[in-house]
Amino acid sequence: MRLLLKGLEPIDGRILADETDLARITSDDWFAHVGVVPQDVALLNDTLSVNIVLGRPFDLHRLHKAAMQASILSRIEAMPEGFETVVGERGLKLSGGERQRVAIARALYGEPAILILDEASSALDDDTERQIMDGLRDLADDLTILAVTHRVSSIRPGDQIVRLTANAETG
Repeated sequence: MRLLLKGLEPIDGRILADETDLARITSDDWFAHVGVVPQDVALLNDTLSVNIVLGRPFDLHRLHKAAMQASILSRIEAMPEGFETVVGERGLKLSGGERQRVAIARALYGEPAILILDEASSALDDDTERQIMDGLRDLADDLTILAVTHRVSSIRPGDQIVRLTANAETG
């Protein structure tokens, strides 16, 4: 993950994105096309709208689309204040699953070409995770998704799987 997020450079070999060496792409250019959803979500003590848009130009259609794709639109619309609901410090007025879905909506709002989910469904129950992942799979023609997970239940036929294990000699 750190290699893909440009936190480390490869010691040997290279990472290619559409035949371009990742080392030749600036971080700004790379992250203009990549959405990242970490396991630990950081939310502002502000509205759902602000937390999803996060300083980018506001577009109501894009906001609703991202929330729908993250399977949280109906939950937001059921709240008395809707998108203007203040989530509290670090998002404490939301459940862990709601915080993660807001983070997924935030990443999707940027309309990335690559979506990286780093244990992004760890606070979700199996049904919610399945709903979100199935919804994201519907975007697979327009979006490359890399999902780091320990849950075998999230794997579906057609998924490409890379299993990483620790080597006892190297840790």
